[in-house]
Amino acid sequence: MSVSTTAKGSFGAGLLLGVIGALAAGAHGAWRSELPFYPSWLALSASTALLTAPAGALLRASRPWPDWFRNLVLALMIAVGPWTILGRLLKAGTHHRPLGAVTFSVLAVVIGVVLVVLVSRLASWSAQRGARMFSGTILFLGLLGVTCVLVVTLPLASTSTLPSVLDATLMVGVFLAAAALPFHKGWLRVARFAGPSLWAFILLVGGIVLVSGPNLAVQLSTRAPVLTWTGDLLRY
Repeated sequence: MSVSTTAKGSFGAGLLLGVIGALAAGAHGAWRSELPFYPSWLALSASTALLTAPAGALLRASRPWPDWFRNLVLALMIAVGPWTILGRLLKAGTHHRPLGAVTFSVLAVVIGVVLVVLVSRLASWSAQRGARMFSGTILFLGLLGVTCVLVVTLPLASTSTLPSVLDATLMVGVFLAAAALPFHKGWLRVARFAGPSLWAFILLVGGIVLVSGPNLAVQLSTRAPVLTWTGDLLRY
């Protein structure tokens, strides 16, 4: 399989994974909106997939990414959890704010460096034990990083903003799924055509739903604004 064919297959796989993720995100948004489920699901799925799926697919097609970049991103995502705990401990135990800020900065850098080293060593160790072990390790580290970010951000959201925070997290999840989820190389030829076809199909159906139901589009924009902001492009 040539390099160009592999890149096209990777792009198709990214679109395919992105659309599947968008369908899941759209189902959650449609269920929460309390509007007719199937039209809402198709509209929200199309709106979510419009930009996030191809953006993630483009990033996927540019792989392999530099090891240092991948390890740095994973380490920083995981570091959000320890940094938050450290900040809360220093805030509760330090009354001298400048001293607390300096202490936090030094310890945060140390934590970040340690995590970068640990992630790099773990990635290198898993790569030596085969592609499946490596993919599973990277997927685990990515899920751990997303969990750390969610644990920090969700408590900061009020009752009124929590749905938007969840929707934004879902959109980021669709992007990451399209960009990074493992995909069997044997299916790249299928994904090369199936990914763009499914993406175009969901955009067509979702666009028809949005154009034919302007009231639904307005209602969705008030109940799931994060998932629907790209959907406005399908209406014009």
